[in-house]
This record gives sequence, C-alpha cells and structure tokens, in this order.
Amino acid sequence: MKKIWRVSVIDYGREALMLRARNSATGKTKSRTASSDKRREANREATIWEAELNERGHIDSPKLAEAVELFMARYAASRRKGTQQKFRAVFGVFVQTIGNPKLSDIDERLLAEFSAKYGRGVTVSTLASALRHIRVMLRWANRNRLLPALPHIEMPRSAQKAKGMALVGEQVERILLAVPQVRPRDSAAWEFLIRGLWTSGLRLSESLALEWEEGAVAIVGMEGGRPKIRIQGEAQKGGKLTEAPCPPEFAELLGSIPEAERRGRVFKVSSRRREVAGAIIGKCCRKAGIKASAHDFRRGFATRWARRLPAQALQRLMRHSSLATTMTFYAVGDIGLEDAMWGEKGNKSGNTSIQADSQTVEKR
Repeated sequence: MKKIWRVSVIDYGREALMLRARNSATGKTKSRTASSDKRREANREATIWEAELNERGHIDSPKLAEAVELFMARYAASRRKGTQQKFRAVFGVFVQTIGNPKLSDIDERLLAEFSAKYGRGVTVSTLASALRHIRVMLRWANRNRLLPALPHIEMPRSAQKAKGMALVGEQVERILLAVPQVRPRDSAAWEFLIRGLWTSGLRLSESLALEWEEGAVAIVGMEGGRPKIRIQGEAQKGGKLTEAPCPPEFAELLGSIPEAERRGRVFKVSSRRREVAGAIIGKCCRKAGIKASAHDFRRGFATRWARRLPAQALQRLMRHSSLATTMTFYAVGDIGLEDAMWGEKGNKSGNTSIQADSQTVEKR
C-alpha cells in the first residue's frame, strides 16, 4: 500500500517531543504531542499513528476546488495546452453546478445531479465529454488516495453516428460560388482555403497553421514532387508527431502557387483564429443554402478516400488514434463495397484477393 502520510518525531527543545504528520498528496500537516519524552517510545508512537493515518487517509480528503488545483499541477500540467483548458472549463462548470464539497463526498448521487443539471443545456456529446474529463480526475484522486472509492459515472446514451455531414463535390462548388457574396474584398484567399480543406482533409485549425517547410504544421518536400504534411504533436488532437503523404489533389492545388510565393503561411486569410474562420466558412455555406461547417469538408474528404483505401490506411491518413473512430464515422455508406465484390475481376467467394485470382487464371 502506498504511504500518503509520513510521521516524524520532532524535538523542539521543550519538555515533550512532538509528532508531525505530513500528507504527501496534499501537502497538509498535522501535529500532536508525544505521550513520552523518550525518543524510542515516541518513534514507536509515530509508527502507530502513521499506520492509522494511512489506513483512513481519505478522511483528510481535500475540498473539490483544492483537489482540482492539485490535479492540474500534478497531472494536467504535462498535457497539451488545449487539454489543460478543457479540464479547467469542465471543472469550473462542475464546481458551479454542484458546489465545493469534500472530494470524498462525491458519489453517484452528486454525479447524477451534475449530469441532470448540466445536460439540460448542452448536447449529449458535450455532456459525455465533460463526464470523461471528470472521470480522469476522479481516477487520479483515487490512485493518490484522496478519494476512498471511485464512484460510478453513468454515461449518457445516444445513437452512435457522425456529427455533421460529408460534403460532396457539387455542394463544395456551390459554396465556392457564394464566397464572393460573403467576402467580396478577399474572396480569393477564402476560396483557396475552402479548396484546401476539401482536398487536404486537414482540420480547420491545422489549415490555419499550415506553413511552407517550417512551423508546427508544414508542407515539406514540394521540390520532390510528392510532398508530405508534417504536423508536430502539440498542433494536433492525437498529440503525436506525424508525417503523412500529401493527397495528390492537394499537392496539385499547392503547385498552383508560384515558387517565389511559397513563404510563411499557406492560407493567407484575414484571421488565424479557428472560431472566426469557422464562422466565416459557415456563413458561406448558409449563403449557398447548405447547412454545413468547416469540419464537414474533412468528412467529405474522408468519405471519398474510404472508397479507395483500406481501413488502416484511411486511419493513418485521417490521423485517428483509434481505428474504431475511422470505421464508425467514415467507413460507412457506399464505400465501393459493391464494386469490389461484383466488379469484372472481383473474387466472388472473398477467399482470395483479386491479384491472387488473376495469377491463378494465368497459371491455368
């Protein structure tokens, strides 16, 4: 069992020795006078008190707000800045909703109360995300013996489906035609960004950060004919450095930029803030009579490539940490399954690959 409390014997030069206990998780201390002025007996008493404190250490569980500060300093501080901000936002809402009880008083009842109150004004996915962040903190607190038992968190249930929509080419063309009506002064820059989102599959935040050769998100190897998109860990959701092949249609779009102008940002729109750029693109979509967001260009990109790539390759292209995400949200609908099974060279049994079938025919 991990010891949270440490008790030591302190001699202040007085008639009696003192026992001082320190909680390594919270930094709290407590003291009491030893029942004997002999160090040997005081040490024995310190050992007994330390064992008692460690057995019932959760009784000294801190207040929720204090536990949150400890969590942020000792766990969340090593995470990405965006993750830290998300934790802060969730805990702020949590304290505002249920108050500031002792951490050890948080149970299924309080968590259900939070879900009921917070869930009234947000989507199911937003509530589920908040509960997952809270669960991370409670598990950390339990491991560090700040919480006696890990309470069960009832996650909201909803049909598992992709958010938004996967745009198709005809819709993208309509959106492009609407751009000059929304941004008459700098329509070319916004049209170029929309084409980039459609052909690259990048998230909006990644596109706004995309630079030539240098930067957290960069195009590398243009001179070789097969450029790549390199994204540092701090600039993307998965937190890992990736370098993926640049889709040919996106490479063609980039090739339209003269070499002399390939400096700094790739997409030189008026704002690099994701919220601002997203709002402008959303307005262009609505002007075209399409209810869509900037992320729907990425969904359309993935749906197109799902017809041509196996699931593992699509996962790498989309930079999903889990194959389940790729399969759930993008490898759905008409992804070329019928053509693969009934095509002219298709294997009707599914036992062997198309290549193996053709080799067998040649041998015969």
